[in-house]
Amino acid sequence: MSKQNDFFDKVYEVVKQIPFGRATSYGTIAKYLGAARSSRMVGYAMNAAHALPEVPAHRVVNRNGVLTGKHHFPGTNLMQQLLESENIKVVEDQIVHFKTVFWDPKIELRTPLDIDTKRVNSTDSDFIALVKKLDEDLAIRDGEDHSFYAQYNGIENLNNAIVTLLDDQAVGCGAFKCIDEDTAEIKRMYTDEDQRGKGIASIVLDELEVWTKELGFKKCVLETGKMQPEAIALYKKQGYKIIANYGPYIGIEASLCFQKML
Repeated sequence: MSKQNDFFDKVYEVVKQIPFGRATSYGTIAKYLGAARSSRMVGYAMNAAHALPEVPAHRVVNRNGVLTGKHHFPGTNLMQQLLESENIKVVEDQIVHFKTVFWDPKIELRTPLDIDTKRVNSTDSDFIALVKKLDEDLAIRDGEDHSFYAQYNGIENLNNAIVTLLDDQAVGCGAFKCIDEDTAEIKRMYTDEDQRGKGIASIVLDELEVWTKELGFKKCVLETGKMQPEAIALYKKQGYKIIANYGPYIGIEASLCFQKML
């Protein structure tokens, strides 16, 4: 087997693991494979992959989200059509909001962490400490709007919270409260800054959803700020859909609301 074919096979094994509704770049795959200067070779591998239906080559674009490989697909707009069939919006041969669907194998294919979770309420000291860090972060992100949002983010009445522990240190949290008999609202999602990119927030959200199902809720809703792209990407990845702003966020331009049926 030639070195080129061997490299192509390694590329294909990575690309096969890109999930539905996500996309990555040639350079990101090259870097993951320890060949950061081989972006062009990844492109060549994608161009040669169209006889391999198990390799979703349409999910690999350039670093700006541009469909530079579109001419190697049959027809006129097949690459775009395949992406749009996965709810990825494309305008003028470029993925819109590429960061929100971006998939990084270095993060997604990492060795699983030994993470524990615990169910607590708002009196838990770890939860209180993490929420304090969250509020400090939001005070910066929200700017002059922080006081408006803060009034809806008190934790005194949160009886259902999840805290994640890595090496016995609290590194992430989230909570929910009852909106009505069918609806739980996800609140107070946070991951320590130096622990981000490890899938901790996804673990918290999964645990919250399991808990809400146990209590008989049929859907989860949540609000996040438009200036929080990491949170938006997380919720979309976890299957949440954008909905009209609800409750106190109706008419608030800076807010984005989501819903997921359980």
